[in-house]
Amino acid sequence: IALQTPATWIRNFVRTHPEYKQDSVVSEGIAYDLMTAVNEIGLGQRPCPELLGSVTVEKIQPEAAYPTHLGGGRSEKARKDVLNMLAARAAACDGPGSAPTNSFHRARVHS
Repeated sequence: IALQTPATWIRNFVRTHPEYKQDSVVSEGIAYDLMTAVNEIGLGQRPCPELLGSVTVEKIQPEAAYPTHLGGGRSEKARKDVLNMLAARAAACDGPGSAPTNSFHRARVHS
């Protein structure tokens, strides 16, 4: 199953919304429902296989819901460790300068 781009998903959401009148107007109700859906997907409250495939967004736990302020005193080694960890997640199919893909995508590209 091919994943939809966010633009395609949004377009389909609007076009199939009960308030949409095929007039290219996104009413306040449609916009509200769209933002609610996007928020629920991001919080892990609403599955969206069209966008995420088999990836599940974990629900935010109350103990992890508050910001963790990063101290300015992080060591150079700590920064390099984080960068190395992120670089290790990247694959050749990601291309230079792109964000790492998930393992599901890599498996499809290389199969």
